[in-house]
Amino acid sequence: MFIVGRTKDLIIRSGFNAYPIEVESVINTHPSVRVSAVVGQPTADGNEEVIAFVEIKDGEKFDASALHDYLVERLSPYKRPEKILRVATIPTTASGKLLKHQLRQMLAEQK
Repeated sequence: MFIVGRTKDLIIRSGFNAYPIEVESVINTHPSVRVSAVVGQPTADGNEEVIAFVEIKDGEKFDASALHDYLVERLSPYKRPEKILRVATIPTTASGKLLKHQLRQMLAEQK
């Protein structure tokens, strides 16, 4: 038996638990962000990095450094994304559920 899904959503960073939904909720309050998705990326030392994918609203400009500055004021350091990556569309199911495995696959392909 294999467990897939939400148990893998928890990101453990330097001994702290970061829940993607918390980080996504804050990112989604930024005026230029339409929707975001957060995943963990394993590191060599056994920790995970917080990686954010963002879909920008039509007509808005993507400024990763401005978004990072926005998050510095609103998230604890261990919850802040190490990378913020813009995607044209966040992959979802027909019912709107985020397909985070596709995002993790995109990260793996970048290496």
